[in-house]
Amino acid sequence: MENNIKRIIKRFSDIVEFIEKLDLSEEGHVSKIKVKLKLFDGSVLWIREVRIKNKIYGYSYYWLRSDETLIMG
Repeated sequence: MENNIKRIIKRFSDIVEFIEKLDLSEEGHVSKIKVKLKLFDGSVLWIREVRIKNKIYGYSYYWLRSDETLIMG
């Protein structure tokens, strides 16, 4: 799972400045991810997903301005 995230971030390296926070856990068929990406324009993208047997069962995505006001989520 971590390799998939890093591959995606590399693919979008023209907009992703760095990973500020990364939490991954895998137990059996359950995978959880929480990522905070800092973008070059100063905005932040929060990603949270829960997957069971590689199917998404819960998720949230928030894109925030540098002042932490919501752009989309």
